[in-house]
Amino acid sequence: MMYLNYEQALIVKIMLGSTHEVANRAFAGTVSDKTFQMGLGYNFVDMGATTILAPGGRKEGDSTFKPLEFRHQKHSWPTLVVECGVSQSLARLVVDSRWWLENSGGAVNIRAERAGYEYPYP
Repeated sequence: MMYLNYEQALIVKIMLGSTHEVANRAFAGTVSDKTFQMGLGYNFVDMGATTILAPGGRKEGDSTFKPLEFRHQKHSWPTLVVECGVSQSLARLVVDSRWWLENSGGAVNIRAERAGYEYPYP
């Protein structure tokens, strides 16, 4: 795992295939667990890969989260977006995640990026 301060990106390397989805869901579960520990309960919800529309296009993260108390409308932007990339380069992941920051008008404050590489199974 690596955090790039300038890019504000969290990089986690994972394997290709079902491992990608399992790792993504495990990360989402960890976020949910931590929000309960912080006393937020069900207020910080996992929106999954909901498609978000913007004047600059539309996009869906691999996992997205938002606080219901402050963003209860159906089309509200998420606060946390997780972008996973298996065949993409790190540079492409940074471009994709930057889209969230630039098109959300400040609504998306945190993003996490993950790059995966295929490893042969034993």
